[in-house]
Amino acid sequence: MNIFARLIEESSWLTTIRSIMQLSGAIVDLLDAQGSSVCLSLEDGWDITAQVIILSCYYIVLIKCIV
Repeated sequence: MNIFARLIEESSWLTTIRSIMQLSGAIVDLLDAQGSSVCLSLEDGWDITAQVIILSCYYIVLIKCIV
């Protein structure tokens, strides 16, 4: 494994990205499939909250364009 890949693995960055993707998927399900409202406030801070919201909106737009 090269140094860059090892450093990425050790930083837990991929775990964080996976968590953001899973949460965004759950929000998309609530908003689009179930027609629910969502209020989002994450303890990890404003940066991750914004990332999840933007990614969720992107998924919804992408789904609507495909369908």
